[in-house]
This record gives sequence, C-alpha cells and structure tokens, in this order.
Amino acid sequence: MSLHEESDDDEPIADHEVTVLLRAARNGDREAVDKLFVALYRDLHRLARAKLRRHRAITNVDTTTVLHESYLRLNRLAALDVEDRSHFFTYAARVMRSVIIDLVRSAQTERRGGGHVHVTLNTEVADSVAEDDLLDIHRALDELEAVEPRLVRVVEARFFGGLTEIETAEALGVSDRTVRRDWEKAKLMIASIIKQT
Repeated sequence: MSLHEESDDDEPIADHEVTVLLRAARNGDREAVDKLFVALYRDLHRLARAKLRRHRAITNVDTTTVLHESYLRLNRLAALDVEDRSHFFTYAARVMRSVIIDLVRSAQTERRGGGHVHVTLNTEVADSVAEDDLLDIHRALDELEAVEPRLVRVVEARFFGGLTEIETAEALGVSDRTVRRDWEKAKLMIASIIKQT
C-alpha cells in the first residue's frame, strides 16, 4: 500500500469511523492500520512536520521520511493497542520520537564531533535542537520512564509531538492543569538527570 496525502476534496474522517478502524487494528487487522494512516495522513504529516521543525539539526530528513518510517514501524506490530483518535496520535508521537532518535544516532555514527549545548525543553521555540541534546533528552526520558511514565508521555506529546496542553490532556485522559504541572516537573527532572550524567 502506498501512503499519499489526501486531496483537498477529501472529507475528514469522522471520529466514529476512526474508532471502528482502531478497534479492528487492536484485533490485529493490518488493513485497518493502513486505512488509518491514509485517513489521518494530513494530521500525521502535520505532527511529523512539527517534530522536525523543532529538530532542524537533522537536515537530511524530511517530514515524509519520518512519517513513512513511522508507518512501517506501526505496521510491523501484531496489533495496535490504542483506544481513540487522541490516543492514536499520542502513540504516533512516541513512534516518531523513536524514528528521530534513530536518525540522529545514525547521523552521529557517520560523523562524530560537535559541541555540547545546554538542553532546553521549550515547545514555543522552533529553533534547532542539537543532536547531542536530543540524545541526552532521550536517555533522560528512558531513565524517567522507570519512575514517572506519565511525565514521559507528556514530554513525548508536547516536545516531540508538538501537541498543545489541551491536546495532550485529552490524549492522556488528564486535565490541562495536570499536563502543565507534569510538564514543569518533567523539565526539572530531565535537567537533573542530564546534569548527573
């Protein structure tokens, strides 16, 4: 199956249709995953573009590459364990994080070097984030996962996925106030973990 962006004439897919496709995907229907990607292509493309805008240091990668690699990884799963549209996009953000980190590692393997810059987690700034910083954040998230997994989901959605506080809250089933509190706590914990390494 080939992924393609919907034409401007295509109607957006209704939430109930997404729910039906997600239910089928949870039961291992690979065709349902394909249909989800086609139906939600524009939104997924926007998500991938937002991720790369935040990580301009990865100059040899385009939005379509990240999106298609994410599709391939999701399609390899035996079943897609998500409940609704918001949960699907949160999960897709997590997969895209993995794709971007793998691309950064690959680029660093090809060429070593570069300075180490102070790490900031700021969803308002679309400046480039150094490859070393992305890897530091990734490692800190892996460590944080063991003690505060919800904080990791918030960072994946906000920093890597470019989701708003409200979108993140909806996807995680918490209040936007909880997302704000978790976001601040995550930034402090990640900075502390990075400082210790």
